[in-house]
Amino acid sequence: MRAWRSETGAARPGQRTGPPADVVRGSAGRSVEADGSRGGGMERILIFTLDQQEFGIPLNAVVEIIRYRPPTPVPGTHESIEGVLPFRGRMATLLCARRRLSLPERPAGLSARVIMLEDRGDLIGLIVDSVARVAAAGTPDRQALPASLGVMEARLYAGALRGEGRFVLLLDLNTFLDHTWEAA
Repeated sequence: MRAWRSETGAARPGQRTGPPADVVRGSAGRSVEADGSRGGGMERILIFTLDQQEFGIPLNAVVEIIRYRPPTPVPGTHESIEGVLPFRGRMATLLCARRRLSLPERPAGLSARVIMLEDRGDLIGLIVDSVARVAAAGTPDRQALPASLGVMEARLYAGALRGEGRFVLLLDLNTFLDHTWEAA
């Protein structure tokens, strides 16, 4: 079994650290049912963090997760777009999820991850603070977004999962990515 390196780059012999293998290689391109599930009424959700809040997206949209590295800036783009980055022979547009959701900038020195997504033939890299886990969620687990959360742009969310005394906010990737390209 391969040992994953921790944030510091060190791994103990025989110890697996970091995300599980199915997080590193997502399921983009695999067949899924119309509701986005893999059958049985359950959908796998990739949970990541931004500013200590957990967010989720369907795992079937994920191509791969990589460590953040600075992209090449592109002048005249939306403020959420950090630039472009070569990835496996293609150019990926890197989108800062914190800026897209009007969250504070990532503190200097805080490491980040890039969730590579396939969107209508385009490769989009979603910059997040960290990737937490993969969770299975059925339709009964989903809730409408609670008004008490005070979310500024509710249209960007598909709902929430409640567990362990907190919410995982589910992003609506279609809306989240479509509105990214509007003029600033």
